[in-house]
Amino acid sequence: MALNEVQNEFKDASEQGCTYELIIRGIAISTVEEMRKSLSMARRLELSGDSVKYPDYPYTAEEDVEAVTKSLDELQPLVGQFSDSSYSNNFHTYQSKLSHLLHRLEHVDDGETTRRSELLARTLTILDELHRRAEEFTKSKSVSPQLSFLEQNEFSANIHPTRQSSSSSPPRASPVAIKPILPNKWALKFSGDKKGLSLSAFLERVEELRVARHVSKEILLESGIDLFTGRAYQFYLAYRSQVTTWDDFVGLLREEYLSANYNEKLFEEIRHRT
Repeated sequence: MALNEVQNEFKDASEQGCTYELIIRGIAISTVEEMRKSLSMARRLELSGDSVKYPDYPYTAEEDVEAVTKSLDELQPLVGQFSDSSYSNNFHTYQSKLSHLLHRLEHVDDGETTRRSELLARTLTILDELHRRAEEFTKSKSVSPQLSFLEQNEFSANIHPTRQSSSSSPPRASPVAIKPILPNKWALKFSGDKKGLSLSAFLERVEELRVARHVSKEILLESGIDLFTGRAYQFYLAYRSQVTTWDDFVGLLREEYLSANYNEKLFEEIRHRT
């Protein structure tokens, strides 16, 4: 992961989120800006394999549940009123906070399984609503000018009707628009687990379905909740805001999940297909 990507990972982190991430690493807390810098450096060390040993986890399950519940109560109405693109500051802030809550829920022990499951479902629901609202906002901005243009043409045609002579050719049939079949109908998800589908097989299948079902790469980029699960979905949440195209995100996936024995695994997949 590049330095600027590590810095971006915490650039929208709240004071509460920074405090939590530093405390579980045993690092002293200070101002929000200083805490973000400390987290970025700690993350760089972790990725390079030089991180210091974490202290024992300092929070109880009850404290985690209470903190996550309080944060969700604050975020839910904000997301419910969200009306902006996925490139806006508010989108990045809300997504960063929700990603932090997902991470914190991982530490809730088995004694709180029911409450953890409920909070996890609630967090993912709010996150899904955030992405849905951002997608709807983007679509509304891209569709409105087109509708306006069509309405203007219709208005102009009503004012200046043209006569069609008997010798004129019949009107051409308008092309039929093909409705795309979106990724939530594909029954295809990548988890990143060793026992699951490999990244190469997943990406190959995604491209096949994308072409066959008339889905753009822009839609793929916004369909993380439908295409990823488990750790891979958390990876998507962490890095979605750092890329602008599906191809860029695929590049990050390859960096993260393609192991040193990638060629051998690919050969095995090809061998089993034949």
